[in-house]
Amino acid sequence: MQANEKYADLVKRLQAEQEKLAEYTKAHSFSSFKVALVTCTGCGSKLNKDYIKGFCCPLCRHDMRSDTVKNTCERYQQKIKNIQKEIRVEEKKASGKAVVRYLVMFEEYCG
Repeated sequence: MQANEKYADLVKRLQAEQEKLAEYTKAHSFSSFKVALVTCTGCGSKLNKDYIKGFCCPLCRHDMRSDTVKNTCERYQQKIKNIQKEIRVEEKKASGKAVVRYLVMFEEYCG
């Protein structure tokens, strides 16, 4: 497998994982719930699902998603980070240039 093919494969995998994450978060958002009121696990207040933006309680800022949803989203995000790291490695291989870094130091003796 050549570098270009591997790079293209990594880009496709990255897009697929990002789409999976977006679909999963959309499927488990509060707007898809059938109940009208959602209870916050942090402060115990009952909130209308139509007024909740994101996943946090507007009163106490506690993440109201279940542990399973949090863990699954974290797993998708970790996969995306790993694929992005592999893409950066492939880009460095394709460029063929060595990274040059300079260290500039200044030392002064007082005494």
